[in-house]
Amino acid sequence: MPPILIRRARPAEREAAVALWAQLQDEHAALDARHRPSESARERWRNDFIVWSESEAHRVFVAASGSEIVGLLTAHPYWPAPVYVQEMEVYVTELVVRADFRGQRVGERLVGAVRAWARELGVTRIRAGVLCRNERGQAFWHRQGADDFFTTVTLSADAGEEEAST
Repeated sequence: MPPILIRRARPAEREAAVALWAQLQDEHAALDARHRPSESARERWRNDFIVWSESEAHRVFVAASGSEIVGLLTAHPYWPAPVYVQEMEVYVTELVVRADFRGQRVGERLVGAVRAWARELGVTRIRAGVLCRNERGQAFWHRQGADDFFTTVTLSADAGEEEAST
């Protein structure tokens, strides 16, 4: 097996990147039915990938084993809303490793690449979202040293109508 190299993505790797992104979406949908990308999501992501892979303001890192892309991490600078201290962070929007390459520290190495980029930017904090029902993903981020910060909840608009009317 060829060594795994972590590097910036190339525009020509779009289809392999889209396939990994779609794998992540399918895994999330299997974990929680509320995760439902739109019908146009794949095409939109395919178009955005080209912009991100050529941008200095974004990063798309891949893990390549020979000519195969086996891992993907996308990130961009993030500033909180103006009512908070304006301390730039790097936001990781997607992180996925092909199932047959998990457990080989590929994700950890991708996070290492985004950490290096964050240091280049002078950023001291990286932010990422993890699906609450993705226990494996949460455990991964905790192993990287992440602390829980916010929890997003969803609530049915129909729930509790009886209690509210009494």
